[in-house]
Amino acid sequence: MYILHPPIFKEEYGLSFGESWEIFTLKLLKIHYKTNNIKKRNPPESGIDLYFPEKKIAFQCKSIAEENGKFNYTKVQKSLEDALKIQKELGWQKFIICTNCEETGKHIEKLKKIYKDIEIYSKHFWIYICENNPEVIQNNFRKIIDVPSAYQANKFKNISKIPLEIKEIIMNKHDFFSIWLYVNQTDDLIPIDVCLDMTVEHLLNLVKGILGITSKTFIQHEEVLVSCQLYYQGIYINESDKTLADIRIKQGEVVSLDIKIELPDIIVSTLMLKDNQNLVRGYLMERKQFLLNSIHSYLKRGY
Repeated sequence: MYILHPPIFKEEYGLSFGESWEIFTLKLLKIHYKTNNIKKRNPPESGIDLYFPEKKIAFQCKSIAEENGKFNYTKVQKSLEDALKIQKELGWQKFIICTNCEETGKHIEKLKKIYKDIEIYSKHFWIYICENNPEVIQNNFRKIIDVPSAYQANKFKNISKIPLEIKEIIMNKHDFFSIWLYVNQTDDLIPIDVCLDMTVEHLLNLVKGILGITSKTFIQHEEVLVSCQLYYQGIYINESDKTLADIRIKQGEVVSLDIKIELPDIIVSTLMLKDNQNLVRGYLMERKQFLLNSIHSYLKRGY
């Protein structure tokens, strides 16, 4: 499954989503046209982000960063008008808009009135290339661990620290929605079913239940302490009694998991000389495999 917007689509380090989308489309266009001669233009682009001189094709990259976002055709029109001003100078003949969403016939007709030889490469065009070249684009997408809703509900039911009324909302699939849990150390995304009446503590307990995280565990035969925290929109959520309604989380948004692993003071171990991030990553990779195995067993048993 390829979803062409964050958080599943990875932004290039230090760049905006729009800039990352432009780099991504350039890579896929080179695959599609079997050439390395499509070039990224330097500012001022004058409405043309990429240019293929042999075919005289001008490309304009436009994107939306959210799944339900609205595509701004006014900006597309402005880019086309700017590109027409340098048409004779550059020599382009065909104009193609590269977008990660669906086009509408109404907007295409409006653009064709400005310039008839215009096309739109929409999300299905890019997904087709991705599906046929998975090894080339795999680093552009985060992995999704598909956790079935029924599996989550079963876990939810057995967590004693979550009130019955909250459990009933999730179990009955009433007024619940899905968010993404992002695990930084493994770069994975996990869909989590939640409701607005859940508190941050309820959500954290659900996450720990799904991943099988306990307050203590053993690494290389040493007992270590494990603590977890969630952060949302770049801020740690410290008020455990706040509801998801209080923090205004919405469908499809991302909550990140932060884990700390500590050795009790009385233990002297070679583990203390190792990088803590490697310990955390190793532990989370183990938890990830635990989750995958648990889901496999659940689906095989059917209960």
